Amino acid sequence: MLPYRLDGLDDYIRHFYDLSSSKIHRLHLPETRGAKVCGSSHGWLILHKGMVTSLFNPITRATISLPPYTAVPSHLGISPYYSPNRVPFFDNWDAHDLAVSPTVNFRVKKAILTSSPLDNGCLVFVHTSTFWEFAFCKIGDERWTVIEFAAPLPSEEDFWDFSYCNGYLYAVHPFGNVTMYNLINPTKIFLHCGNGIDDTCLVDGVSSDALLISHGRLNYDDDEDGVVQREIDYTVYKFSNDGEPQWIEVTDVGQKCAFLWW
Repeated sequence: MLPYRLDGLDDYIRHFYDLSSSKIHRLHLPETRGAKVCGSSHGWLILHKGMVTSLFNPITRATISLPPYTAVPSHLGISPYYSPNRVPFFDNWDAHDLAVSPTVNFRVKKAILTSSPLDNGCLVFVHTSTFWEFAFCKIGDERWTVIEFAAPLPSEEDFWDFSYCNGYLYAVHPFGNVTMYNLINPTKIFLHCGNGIDDTCLVDGVSSDALLISHGRLNYDDDEDGVVQREIDYTVYKFSNDGEPQWIEVTDVGQKCAFLWW
């Protein structure tokens, strides 16, 4: 699905690019009005509006509800992350009883699926703008499970992106360093594998390996109208944890196709 504007001009129409025919199809989808698409996978869109996130299939029009954010979450204690100075406007608050208030300016920055939501083992991961930061649920759960971090809780500047691959949740930090979270144990491993990689995003679902795409801005010039033109150079890396962890530059991803929207 192509990007669209979230404003009063929203007219329910969504545009989808068909790779097989190189055509753009217009679909009338009132279910998406006023909603932000914070992720897509296995033919489903992850819609977020207000305090509600849901899964929506634009072809079958099926909808799957996810737990409300106002419900008290459960917690996966990888390590305690709460600091008494983190949220100074709370007095005597218990982190493990904390739900998101409807008055909070809440948004989902990114969401991913681990498999088709029709599979029993499908997990939905969300990265939010609140003190929760990361949370996940199974289809049919009544509440989210929050992934706890070491204190203090990571801020937006502490990591760039996240993905799920081979049973691990990957969080990529500045310069390409990686934290791998095992949600079964639960444990986490911080890997010093950065090599100056900057301005990156993780690619979901294109390979059994975690892929990272980095872009650099080149050749800044002013045209006759004074508008800056820029040429962007992209580099793709594959994560290798065989021996010393590192990002290995690749020039071929096989028969896969990746779409980027910076």
